[in-house]
This record gives sequence, structure tokens and C-alpha cells, in this order.
Amino acid sequence: MRSRRPPVKDHARTEATPSQSQSGADALAHSTPAAAASHSQEVLQAAQQRLRDIADNMPVLISYVDRSERYQFVNRAYQEWFGGPRKIEPGMTILDMIGLESYERARPFIERCLAGERVTFENYLPHREHHRHALINYVPQVIDGVVEGFYILGTDLTAQKEAEEQLFQEKERLAVTLQSIGDGVITTDTRGNITYMNPLAEALTGWRNAQAVTHPLNEVFCIIDAQTKQRAADPVMLALATNTPSGLALNTVLVRADGSELPIEDSAAPIHDRSGNVIGGVLVFRDMSATQAMAVKMTHLAQHDALTHLPNRLLLKDRVVQAIGRAARHHTRVALIFLDLDRFKHVNDSLGHAIGDKLLQSVAGRLLGCVRATDTVCRQGGDEFVVLLPEIDDGHQAARVADKILVAVAQPYLIDAHELHISMSAGISVYPDDAKDGEAMGKNADSAMYHAKEQGRNNFQFFTPELNTRVQARASMESNLRRALRRNEFVLHYQPKVCLRTGQVIGAEALLRWHHPDFGLIAPDRFIGVAEEAGMIVPLGQWVVRAVCEQIGAWTAAGRQPLPIAINVSGAQMRDKGFMQDLRYACTSSDVAPALIELELTESVLMHDVPTTADLLRALKEMGLRLSIDDFGTGYSSLSYLKRFPIDALKIDRSFVRDISSDPDDAAIVSAIISMAKSLKQEVVAEGVETQAQLEFLRQRQCDQMQGFLFSKPLPAQTLAQQFFAFR
Repeated sequence: MRSRRPPVKDHARTEATPSQSQSGADALAHSTPAAAASHSQEVLQAAQQRLRDIADNMPVLISYVDRSERYQFVNRAYQEWFGGPRKIEPGMTILDMIGLESYERARPFIERCLAGERVTFENYLPHREHHRHALINYVPQVIDGVVEGFYILGTDLTAQKEAEEQLFQEKERLAVTLQSIGDGVITTDTRGNITYMNPLAEALTGWRNAQAVTHPLNEVFCIIDAQTKQRAADPVMLALATNTPSGLALNTVLVRADGSELPIEDSAAPIHDRSGNVIGGVLVFRDMSATQAMAVKMTHLAQHDALTHLPNRLLLKDRVVQAIGRAARHHTRVALIFLDLDRFKHVNDSLGHAIGDKLLQSVAGRLLGCVRATDTVCRQGGDEFVVLLPEIDDGHQAARVADKILVAVAQPYLIDAHELHISMSAGISVYPDDAKDGEAMGKNADSAMYHAKEQGRNNFQFFTPELNTRVQARASMESNLRRALRRNEFVLHYQPKVCLRTGQVIGAEALLRWHHPDFGLIAPDRFIGVAEEAGMIVPLGQWVVRAVCEQIGAWTAAGRQPLPIAINVSGAQMRDKGFMQDLRYACTSSDVAPALIELELTESVLMHDVPTTADLLRALKEMGLRLSIDDFGTGYSSLSYLKRFPIDALKIDRSFVRDISSDPDDAAIVSAIISMAKSLKQEVVAEGVETQAQLEFLRQRQCDQMQGFLFSKPLPAQTLAQQFFAFR
């Protein structure tokens, strides 16, 4: 750009109207030279003012600087940008206005402009409030080949830059999302041709984005119905046609590029522009293989036992209903065989649950080998199994299967170097002979199984109506026992123990009685078995221990001189983790010396986990308690273990004492027990002494103590104290 004079520095504002200009022109034709010159000057100033007004109203920054980079002119926008309250005066430099940092960025362009080059660049300029982006143009003013200065034209790019940054960030977020999202994403144009595929869509379809773009969607995204194998409808084209979102039908399969099939689910939706016009579609889909596999697994877990993988009671219930329905239509029968391992708890307690679990798995395998493919073997839980035999002709078929099972299960097992032997008890119920529905069949088979256990185990029994009566009586007994424990309906009677040498009472055995509100005193042989099966023997035993200690405390408080009291202890109590703590608390809370408590243990209890039992017995002895073996001679223990246990006395079972005066074998057994106890320095107590002949036999063999009706029947606490306990 070339000019003959620099911009006018005068900021005066005069403006002539058109009429004035016309009259001035007429006058100029008749004026003197001086007048004409004055008029021309006015016209020029008016033109300059108009240019200034135009510059002030333009939405760009405009200024002019001379070669020394000093401002000669700025428009209003430039003034407002840099000056604010402070007016930019002619003579101020660019450095003064934009600061050193912005000036250093601009200096190379200033030098190029002063060399005569027109330059354009972006700069980050100071603003009266904050820095802003601007597009800067330097336009040199060249006069006679010399750059006299340059114009600065600036456009505010801040809003544009912010919009661009927001757009970039949005696109970056979208790109990262599409790259990392757990779904495949495909976009198309309005004709259904692919415009984009994210990486997961590439992996799922087997197509690369570069290959797929411009291809029709149904060529890349080939979907079929899983059952019919027919081509499924294109969800994107449906969404484009209806201008609404759409989804795949259930059981849709994607046929990948290599021909493999993948179960998927998806949704499609149209893409709109600002005006709401459809400009394409988007498809979002995911691989359902893991989800379907998990659903199958969860269904299996919900219906199968985790240890043996046999059907559980939930699946069995469904199959029983179906089997009964078919039997009713075809006039056949259905049998349920309830199976329970005999004394399985001993395996768990002695060898650990890991061995027990492996044994259960082996038993499950043998059960499956005894039935048809159409039969169901179920694990109910614990060591209980059930076999469902659908569509049988009669109960004899069920009996043959049960017999086959008992023989198979009874064969030895070799598990982790342990040879194990175990048996099963089985109960059989048949539809429609014994029950009309699955629930009743289950109850009846369970009753028959318990009857098999009562008959000596390792056998099977069919359900009979008499069994149902017995089961109901047992259930009633269990319910009443629980109520009795809550209502404190139990009492203790005490049978004295007599020293054979002096004839004096030296102690007593506490014997549990149930004082039923309707039936009076009930002996323990009528309810102890039910209590053991119902899991009540531990709380009952705890009650006995507390009651004995409280009674001894009461005798002491009344001034009586109490004698040692023997308490029968079950195996379940011995294995209870709180056994020692309960004993210690009972003695302490009643202020009873442990020496006044004698624990009577059976041989079977002692033989359970011998090392652990030996440790427990030593701990009991350290507390000061006395220990004796009850019903000695009826168990299966090795006599060699007696020397390992800190036992104080042996109690000869009443079954040997009953006929010692007439049966040579019983006499020999009793004589041997007394002799052995003497050699081990243990006392001997004979139970069930009822005749003088028995007394004389025991006296001759030097038995230490006796207990039986010959001396006294079991007595209430008050009677015992009155007859045998002296005052202090």
C-alpha cells in the first residue's frame, strides 16, 4: 500500500453536510486562491473524520505505528482492548502496550514488516481483564520505496479458540471413549454404508475400520437368528426408516469375518444434525458369550451341589413333580430312596473335612454307577443323598437299586493313603402307594431311612403307615423337649455310691429326669436319643453341669457336707469348644471345688481322636476334676489306651454285674476288669448291684465301690442330703 502523506494526527471532529459541500463548490468557483485552499483543507479533514468514524465502528483492532514502533493512530476497539481507562497516546510504543512477553513473540514479524513484507500471525495478547488470542496483520506503509511505518490489524480469536478447544476436548473425549468402551460401535451414513468402526467393533466383526468404511453395514455386520439360522433384520436401517431407536431380537448371533459365530445384543439409533434431519445411524453392540456362559454357570450352581456336582434339592423337587406327572398319565410308579451315610461324622472329626469331602465325592460317583441314565441322584446336604427312580413298575425295582447301592457304597475307599470303610442306611417311598405328592414322598422316605438306622444301619426299609405314626411321635417329642428346656422342666435325681469296705455313702451319680407337666417323671432312655439326633444334647449337658454345681453350692450354704457328684458327659459335649469354659464357670459361679465333680465318659467318647482327647483329659485333671470310664467293657477301645488317659476309676457296666453269680463268663469278665484296674491303680465301681449274691461276689474280688437298688434308688436332692450328707 502506498500513500503520499501519513495519517492525520489531529483528533478534531468537523463534518460538512452535502448541501454545504455543494454550496462550497459553487463558491469555490468564484473564490480567491487562498479561499480555495482553505476549503480544500476542510474537505480533507471531513474525509479523514469519516474514515476515523468507519475505523472506530469496525469490529477489529486498527492502529498505525511509525518506524520507531510508536503509535500514531488507534481506533476505538484497539483503545478498549489495550487501554481501558488509560488512554493510548501518540508516541507510546508497542512494547508499552503489549508487554515484553507478547512483544518478543511479535518482534520477528515486526522486523519482517519493517523490511516491507506484509505478515500475518497469531499472538496471545494482554487484555485489560485477561490475555486473549488475536489474529494480527502487519501492513507496511511504503512511501517512495521507504517503509515509513505499518498498520496493525487485529481480529479477536478468543471465542473461536475457546470453541476450537472445547471441540477438540469433546472430540478427544469421544475418541478415548470409543477406543476404550466395552461395546462395539459402528456409524453409517443415511444409506447404511459404514463411516466408522471403533477398535472393539473391529475385534468383534473381524473387519478393520479401513476395510469396512463405505461398505454396506449388512456386509460387515452379518447377523442371524441362533435357532433358525435365518438372516436377521438390519437394526440400523430400521432405525433410519422409522427415525427411532431399535434393538436386536433375542438370540441374535453375529457371523464374524472368519465364519465363527458370536452371541450379541445391540441397539441402533439415528443421528441428527442441528435441524433434526437424519444424517446417519449408530449401532452399539456387545459380545454376550461371557454373559451367557455365566448365566448357564449360575443356573447350574443354583441347581447343583458345589462339592459333588449332583443335582440339589431344588432341581430334585422339579424332577419329582415331572416324574409324578408322567407316572399319573402312564399309570406307572415313582420311587424315592433317601440315603444317609452311617457314622460319617466320625470320618470328619477324626480325619478332617478335606478327607470327608473326598469321601462324599467318591460316594456320589458310586451312586451314579448304580442307576439308569433317566434316574436322578441328588445330594441333599451333609452326608444325605436321594435317588429318584421315575417310571418303575413296582417297589421291587426300588429294592434292587437300594440293595445295589448298599453293596457298592460298602466297598473300601482309598483316600489320601487312608483306607476307609463306611455304610449307608436307606429308606424307600413309592408313589402312589405311599404318597400322592413329592413332599409327602420325601417325608416318608426320610422316616423309612431313620427306621433303617434304628434296625442296625447298613440296610434299607420301605415306608409303612406305622412308621408315620412313629415319626409324628418323634417330632412331637423333639418339640416338647425344646419347650422343656426353655421352661426348665428337667430335674436331677442322685443315686448314692457306697464304699464296699466301709459301707458308707461316698458320693452319688446325677441322673437326668424330665418332669413332664402331663406325664410326670420321664426316664432319660425315652428322650436322650431324640435329644442327640435333634442337636440338643450339648445344651442339655450344659444344664446338668450348672444344675449340679448350683445344688452342691446350695447344700454347702445349708450347712451340709457335700460328697463328690458324678456327671455323665456325651461325646458332643466333649467336642464342644466351650466345654472347658462352661465347666470352669459353673464351678466358679457356685463356689464349688472342682474335686467335688466327677465326669463319667464312655469308651466311645475316649476313642474319638485319641491325641486330642488325651490333651483334654489332662486339662480337666489339672482343673482338679475326677474322671471315670462309664459302662466299661461294652465299648471297642484298645485297653492299651487306658495308660494314656489320666483316669481315676472304671465303672463296670450293669450288663456284666447282673449275672455274675450265675454266668461264669460274666464272672470272669468282672474279675478281669477288677484285676486290671488294680494293676493300673484305678478304682472300680460296679453298677446295677441289686442282690446280696452280687454284693458278696464283688466283695470277694475287692471291688472298691458299688451302686444299685440294693443300696438306694435315685433320690431327689433334698432326700439324698437328708439321708446321707452330714452337717458340718
